[in-house]
Parts: sequence; structure tokens; C-alpha cells
Amino acid sequence: MRPRSFVTASVITLACCAQQADIPVAATRAKLGGLTPSAVQACMGTPARVTERGASLLYTYSSATAQLGPVADPSSSNFNYSPFSGDPQMPGLGVSAGPISRGGCLVNVVFDGGRVRTVTYVAAGGSLVPQGPECTQVVQRCVR
Repeated sequence: MRPRSFVTASVITLACCAQQADIPVAATRAKLGGLTPSAVQACMGTPARVTERGASLLYTYSSATAQLGPVADPSSSNFNYSPFSGDPQMPGLGVSAGPISRGGCLVNVVFDGGRVRTVTYVAAGGSLVPQGPECTQVVQRCVR
């Protein structure tokens, strides 16, 4: 093998195998904040679940390995949130509210008055996380 061919093959191998950095929930909030439901669907696709209460709307997107639990009464979903929802220290749409993931990642997009108000990442068991590879897979088309 010639040295030039070896270098080219090495660069291609590194490019293919390099891991993408996780997209933090803060970056997703910054990118999606203020978008309409149709704009979010244009880049993220159709949500796995849509829940509506008054002027508030919740889109839930799931990673390939996430399992959406059944919601017997959608009107019981909790739409309370804070600007910091999704950070482990600040509870939001997580364990006690909304759909719970048994694996993978759920991305909740909360709309108020037709615009994105906040986004949360929900990991296995319903815990809120600031980032994760499976969450990145769900949002990368909108954020990268």
C-alpha cells in the first residue's frame, strides 16, 4: 500500500467511526424555541404522541428503543414546566407527568399559544436528562 493510500484510508475510517457529540437539551431549546408545530414537524417528522389541553400542546418524539407507556386519560397529563425543565435539578415533564420511557429517550416539545415554549429529554424510567446519544438521534435533523 502506498503511503498516500494509507493516509486516505485512515481519514475515511476515522470520519466514519467518529462519534457525534451529544446535543444538549439547552441547544435544542435554543434552536426550536418559538417555532410553530408545523415547523417542528417539518424537521422532526410526525410525533409519536400528541396531547392537547387548552392552548397548550405536547408533542412526544421517541428514539428507536423508547417505549411509550399507555396514557389512560390524556387530560391528566401535566403540562407544567419551567424554562429549565429537563435539567436534572429542575423537575418538569418527567417521572410524575406525561409519557414515560422504559428505554431510549423521549423528547417532549411543549407549545403554548402555537409556539415552542420548552423541550425536555426523558430517559429510561422517566428521569430528565440534559443530553444523551438517543436524544441526539431524535433531534439532530432540527438542531445540526
